[in-house]
Amino acid sequence: MKLIENHVVIKTCEGYYLINALNGLVDKVSTTYEQIIRRWEEQSDIRPKTNEEILLYDALEKRGYLCIDCKEEKHKKETLICKLRDRHNEVSNKVKAISLVMTYECNFRCPYCFEATAADKRGHYITEEHIDAALSFAGEELQHIGLFGGEPLLPRNRKAIEYLINKAPDKHYSAITNGYYLDQFIDLFTRVKVSYIMVTLDGKRELHDRRRVLANGGPTFDVIIKNIGICLRNGIPIRIRMNVDKDTVGESEELRCELIERFAEYEDNLSFEISPMMELGQEEKNELIMELSANDYKHKSEGIKNVLLSRCSPIVNCIVNGERLYPTYSYCAEETNVYIMDPFGFVYPCLVAVGHPEYAIGKFYPVREIYKNNIKNRNIETIEKCKNCKYSLLCGGGCPIKTRVEYGTYQPECGTILNDLYKRIPELIKIRNENVLDGIL
Repeated sequence: MKLIENHVVIKTCEGYYLINALNGLVDKVSTTYEQIIRRWEEQSDIRPKTNEEILLYDALEKRGYLCIDCKEEKHKKETLICKLRDRHNEVSNKVKAISLVMTYECNFRCPYCFEATAADKRGHYITEEHIDAALSFAGEELQHIGLFGGEPLLPRNRKAIEYLINKAPDKHYSAITNGYYLDQFIDLFTRVKVSYIMVTLDGKRELHDRRRVLANGGPTFDVIIKNIGICLRNGIPIRIRMNVDKDTVGESEELRCELIERFAEYEDNLSFEISPMMELGQEEKNELIMELSANDYKHKSEGIKNVLLSRCSPIVNCIVNGERLYPTYSYCAEETNVYIMDPFGFVYPCLVAVGHPEYAIGKFYPVREIYKNNIKNRNIETIEKCKNCKYSLLCGGGCPIKTRVEYGTYQPECGTILNDLYKRIPELIKIRNENVLDGIL
């Protein structure tokens, strides 16, 4: 017997974690066992000698880390991928969630907005014809409808949103909004099931009003706080988004504490999504994630968490958050199987792709068309370099948006999984242990 090639060992302050990519099992091993495993990695026919080695060998065999030879492992992997492919195709054909880019127009002019380049797309709005086409595109499996922009909750969009709710009153809704006109849509949202309304606050009043400004330069903080309160009083869940960098992360934590206290009676409908700004480099994002994680432990007893930290990659969620790990066929997995539709009739695979036609996967209006070589067809079988990679079942090929422009759709994006395994997970475990020792848990 030999060790499977599709295993990964990572070092943390707790010891070593051994990951079986073929079945999703993860085991914590001692330094002694890790050294034996490293030795066995070079052997094609393992022969345990000591009692310690026999115990480890038996455990590895039971957990699926051993195989007769490379041929057997290849067969196991091919069988697994066949099942994952069938599951992927089944889920991909069911559109359970859509988001409508109501318009690229916005009443704010935030200096860091990643949609700043969409100025040429402003002046176009989702119409009733778009809505009919979008609902037809989604079909009977549709469960959730999101509203996005630009700014979706502009007064001009009210008629279209009311039309949408009348057409699909039984769906769950969400919206990502700057919150300025939120009060003008309360009556509509109280008519349907709302998963959450996401509203961005970038710090306390002074900082926020420098970063989240009206098109005419005016302040926005007080209006947004008022509208958040109106939503909560009407039973509408609010998720507060904060975009942070190293200069603002401290103030975001202060604001979070103030809001928890201010809206204490509505804590069941209040959540937070505090995230590093999109344009930051990987190292700075890592540092901010660590600080945000440490802050989150402080609020554990209150039950109000940073939602972002529970939506990490599958391997991070497994080792850090204790979730079950399943082999991954595609980075854009079933839980992210959302179709986002804009006023130009394009269908996009994710929020980051919106406004960039080169990332569109097809059209929903005026005719329905799915492009042949789109991102949704990208998986560990269509990416040649993923076929024999031991990480592929953990990452699904990585984010296609990060690699497509420079290297093409069917190239792997490896930086994320390597960062997760060898930097983010060890640091997150260290922070978790430090907070346990400090008596925070």
